[in-house]
Amino acid sequence: MQTELDSLTVNNTWSVVDRPAPPTNVVDSRWVFALKRNVDGTINKFKARLVAKGFTQRHGLDYQDTYAPVVGWPALRLFLALCAQMGLDAHQLDAVTAYLNGLIDFNIYMELPSGPLRFTNKVALLNRSLYGLKQAGKLWNNDID
Repeated sequence: MQTELDSLTVNNTWSVVDRPAPPTNVVDSRWVFALKRNVDGTINKFKARLVAKGFTQRHGLDYQDTYAPVVGWPALRLFLALCAQMGLDAHQLDAVTAYLNGLIDFNIYMELPSGPLRFTNKVALLNRSLYGLKQAGKLWNNDID
């Protein structure tokens, strides 16, 4: 959990602000835990990710568009076939905190994660996208496009 919070802090994902007056929507958050294993089945690491409960977002108030282009299987197969035929190398990469890079285009308020500020009159104003938001994929695509 601390690694995830450090990542959110380094990326300036949110600013702590006073809770806005109703009817402003405040999206809740939750922790998602996963156990990462090595190929042989041994435990590699424990992973925690803070996600927004995007299903509580309201269209037009918290987001507008959610579309993000993705590669289709036929295009991927064609690309790999061309690489094989032409003797080219294909490389793959993984962006560890990809969705934390997208800049938010709406004011989205989120409940703070568990901790001393959770039940105060403070909330997080998101500066960057967060996993779970309906527009997270689109914002990440806008950033890398």
